[in-house]
Order: sequence, then C-alpha cells, then structure tokens
Amino acid sequence: MDRFPINARLSLEELEGVRWDPPAPGATSLEQSVHGLRKRPVNELTGWELARLIGQQVGLDFLVPLAVDRLTTEQDQGRTFLDDDLLTALLSCGDHFRDNDPHLALRLLSFIDSLDDEGPYLPPLVAKFQQAFPRP
Repeated sequence: MDRFPINARLSLEELEGVRWDPPAPGATSLEQSVHGLRKRPVNELTGWELARLIGQQVGLDFLVPLAVDRLTTEQDQGRTFLDDDLLTALLSCGDHFRDNDPHLALRLLSFIDSLDDEGPYLPPLVAKFQQAFPRP
C-alpha cells in the first residue's frame, strides 16, 4: 500500500478523512497532545512529534513513509544528528512494515546499515527488526 508521496500540507485528520471527538475531560497530556498533533499539517511535525504519533500507532499509513523519508533525506543531506526517538518509533512498528510496505522496511535497514554509531539503546531494537526482515 503505497500512499507516499502525500500532500504533506494536510493534517492527519484531513488525510484520513476522520475527525476525532475532542479529548475527554481529564484526558492525559499524551492524549491531548496526540489529538492536537492530528490537526497539524504533517510537514510541520517535528521528528519528536512524528515519533510520538507513530509510538501511539496513530496515522501509520501516512506517517511511517514520511518518517523514513525524513530520516534518509537528512542523512543524504549530510546531517550528522540522528533522531533516535524517531528511529526507535519506526523500529517498534515492524508489523506495520510487514503488512503494508516491506520495501520501506528495507529502506530503513539500509539507513541503519549506514549509521556509524547506533548508540546504547538501539541495537536490541535493530536486531529484532533485522530478524523480522531478512535481506533477500
């Protein structure tokens, strides 16, 4: 299911065609944040905000391709900062890749291969993701 490229000037609400009810009184700050982020154009979301939505399994059909593209594009442009929150969120949704776009999983694996240092927390997630997507 290839929904990328998308009109990134639209919000998740607009892309999905679904408007959520407002958060219930007493909703947690996470719930309030997720509701608010769904109303913002996806091209204005920061890496941390994308990670938050992906981590909550919200808008994956639209946000996963966007997030993979953002990570790989920033690397191609020579940026050395690794958004490990975003990478962690992506590595944690292997089922979505398997069920919807294994090609994106391979693109993410290629990105991971190019990293000089994964840091101390990513290797177990990377290993699990690599096992789920053996290379052809």
